[in-house]
Amino acid sequence: MSSFLAALAAIPRLATALESLVATLDGLNTKAAKARASKRRKEKDDAVDSTIAALVNVTPGGMPGEASRECCQADGASGISCCCNGGS
Repeated sequence: MSSFLAALAAIPRLATALESLVATLDGLNTKAAKARASKRRKEKDDAVDSTIAALVNVTPGGMPGEASRECCQADGASGISCCCNGGS
């Protein structure tokens, strides 16, 4: 009978411990969600940067690639209008 009473007396402490555990897990879940969102934003930023770089044909932080200069020189020599040489 005394073990039953001891178990009964421990119920409030167990309930408090469970509430604390739930709060801790909720905090960890919130931090994990923020980390996942940050990772998604970084990946999206990287994808946008690489798409822009591909569209303007530049390396990140660099000057236009050789291919676009060769295109402009060839277009200028043939008299074909090119966006790089002012369209003339």
